[in-house]
Amino acid sequence: MNYLNFGEGKVASDDVADFIAAHLDAIGLDSYNTIHVDTPKNKVTISFDAIQDAQITNIISGGSGSCITRSRKFQTNNIQELMVALLACFHQAANS
Repeated sequence: MNYLNFGEGKVASDDVADFIAAHLDAIGLDSYNTIHVDTPKNKVTISFDAIQDAQITNIISGGSGSCITRSRKFQTNNIQELMVALLACFHQAANS
């Protein structure tokens, strides 16, 4: 099991994938098929059914990742930034 240093603790890669999935679902981006977390490389790849969900995920991440339109994937090399951005988006939506 690989871990990601986050704050003052460590988070398992499975927990990171669960967090991302839960927050994507909560904000309505639920067309994802797979979420692959590579903690040693600080990388996340998410495959979507809908290209729009991949593009919106890229926007939410602040453009820190890349949207591969041909394969409907979003990819980033900054797991922490994506997690914080999804959390902020979730809280903003919940308070609207």
